[in-house]
Amino acid sequence: MIFETRGIVFRNQKYKESSVILDVYTASHGILTFIVNGVRKSKARISPSSVQLMSLIELSGYYKNERTLHRIKDIKPAYLYQSLPFNVIKASVGTFMIELARKCIKEETANPELFEFLVSSFKALDVLDKGLSVFHLNFMIDLAHYIGILPHLEEVPEGELFFDLINGELVELAPYHGNYLGPNESQLFLKGLQGINIGDLDKEERRSFIRLMLKYYEMNIPNLGKIHSHEILETVLS
Repeated sequence: MIFETRGIVFRNQKYKESSVILDVYTASHGILTFIVNGVRKSKARISPSSVQLMSLIELSGYYKNERTLHRIKDIKPAYLYQSLPFNVIKASVGTFMIELARKCIKEETANPELFEFLVSSFKALDVLDKGLSVFHLNFMIDLAHYIGILPHLEEVPEGELFFDLINGELVELAPYHGNYLGPNESQLFLKGLQGINIGDLDKEERRSFIRLMLKYYEMNIPNLGKIHSHEILETVLS
């Protein structure tokens, strides 16, 4: 079956001499894996820029339910980045965002709200003038909402409370399972979940918050694995 859809390139892997294998988050089918033949040749019909990581694309391809690897018929840009690929800080932020999204989203099913959120996030990053130091933190919070793991706590209470990372709730005693945040970490974590503006957190608090959020993701996304790009991002933002 030939189909057309929009997509976001989640991963680009070289294959043989001139081809690539792409993981694409599509509007129509969720995560799909494609092989694109000849794209690395000097006179390739498909532009290599269309298959780069984070590219927002329109594609047509051949889809069969029983296959895990599909073939591309054509790809073209759905949006041309103006600054993201050429700005070291923005590229580092975007790389972190795409790694987190790729490890969280594994379903081969359409999720229109999640797809549009991701597209709008990368477009917003591309045109962003200020706020790069907190953009990825708010992205983590919003992504948790769209994939259904954001804890629903309306306010940040005072006192010596522990945040249970597994059950997503505040408790008075440290949970027996050991996966929790202490009182100080809990205050920072819950403060950040309300949304982070420029100047709300200093550099060390931002670094602590991203680690707390990643810990929460690890507890709530099966087989998430380790996220590595945030270490490079922290260096770039320092």
